[in-house]
Amino acid sequence: IPCIHEELHNSLVSLQELSHTLPQIQSHVAEIRRLYDSGREKAKTLVTDLSWLNTEWHERWRLIIFTNHSPVSRWWTATMRVLFAATFITFGWIAWVAIAGAYTAHRQRLVWGERLMS
Repeated sequence: IPCIHEELHNSLVSLQELSHTLPQIQSHVAEIRRLYDSGREKAKTLVTDLSWLNTEWHERWRLIIFTNHSPVSRWWTATMRVLFAATFITFGWIAWVAIAGAYTAHRQRLVWGERLMS
């Protein structure tokens, strides 16, 4: 029985020491967990940035113009959309003029046949 009392006393002393050191250990673990989580978030951000930079220019251009989730500023997105719209309208107008001219030439038979334009 004296051995049991001595073991019980040693166990109580160990538990008391652990009760004093446990809050410190928990705060250290919480700090390590916070640092680990912030490092993981930084790594995710870095992977996202690198995958964006590794994207082909035409894919980046398409994502900037036609989607809302590209990692560029709103000003840059608006500028690219305005430039795309202006280019699209200009080429549409050029195609319209070319088709109208070809139709007029065909209707008046200016391109084909005996009355070839020079």
